Amino acid sequence: MKTIEIWSEPEEGGYTCSTTEQCAKMRESGAIEPGSKLLHSFEASTWFEAMTKYYELMEFGEYKPQDPPDPIIYELFENREDMK
Repeated sequence: MKTIEIWSEPEEGGYTCSTTEQCAKMRESGAIEPGSKLLHSFEASTWFEAMTKYYELMEFGEYKPQDPPDPIIYELFENREDMK
């Protein structure tokens, strides 16, 4: 199970959704801009679960993964040591 964060970026007008560890690295590097606000934090054990909850919280509608799913995204979320 991983903790997922959703950040709002005021300058870009976008959102970042990733693990707590990845978000911390992105804030340190400036990839998540200064002044961004943490909107939500939740637990998920799979990429699909994380994206389903993200879409629900952000009211984006139903999450529909790529067909076929991108194996790199799943591998990054589920297997990389720095994302555990």
